[in-house]
Amino acid sequence: MTKDELASLIQASVPGRMTGNEENAILAERAARFVQTERGTLVELLRDWVSIRIPQSQRKPEDGMREGRIWLALEIMRNCGLVELYPAVDALIADVRLGKTFLPYYADMIAKYRNPSDQGMS
Repeated sequence: MTKDELASLIQASVPGRMTGNEENAILAERAARFVQTERGTLVELLRDWVSIRIPQSQRKPEDGMREGRIWLALEIMRNCGLVELYPAVDALIADVRLGKTFLPYYADMIAKYRNPSDQGMS
């Protein structure tokens, strides 16, 4: 399966109106089905999503959907134990701290996904 095919299966419409966090929980559960059979493809897809960088000064309203994939990737990583993504998440945290994307306080929020047991998220 390709990354695009897997992304389509994961991001298929979720019925009803809900917040992004509620939707991410459902989509993360859907993605968990692919950990055993498509782990490599899933990790590569999530690595692509975590690598999205939009500088705060260049952010536009339409960027919200792209950035939303970062949070979905973090949720899937945490829920599925995809430790292969830790280096990409560490790079994201470093870039946030350097001001390359998001506001600086997001670094701590992202780190909670990286080490949930250390941050009270487990």
